[in-house]
Amino acid sequence: MGSSKILTGTFLGYALPGLFRVVSELEFQSVNLLVALFIWVKILPMMINIDFAKIIDFRSSPKGILLTLIINWIIKPFTMAMLGILFFEIFFSSLLSPEDSKQYIAGMILLGLPLYSYGICLE
Repeated sequence: MGSSKILTGTFLGYALPGLFRVVSELEFQSVNLLVALFIWVKILPMMINIDFAKIIDFRSSPKGILLTLIINWIIKPFTMAMLGILFFEIFFSSLLSPEDSKQYIAGMILLGLPLYSYGICLE
């Protein structure tokens, strides 16, 4: 199903290049407005399903919240940093400059952080 969408998009890109050029120019502050709209369409149903009354009640059972915080803010960033160092400073060190290697490692760490809690989505 996903490959048919990719093929359809590729075909439309060849068939209607002017339309895609116009869509690519719909930007504000380096953010494509159409992409931003579709991201909100994708995220809004998840945000609507949040039961805010249960968030206040987390004190009665804090284990789930604590486990999530530990995994998201301690385990994942350090794991991504270790993977970044392993791949970009050891395995691919001959292919990258030291500056690029550090930038890629920083990117891996950012991918490990739960940025969606700040309204930032990297996917």
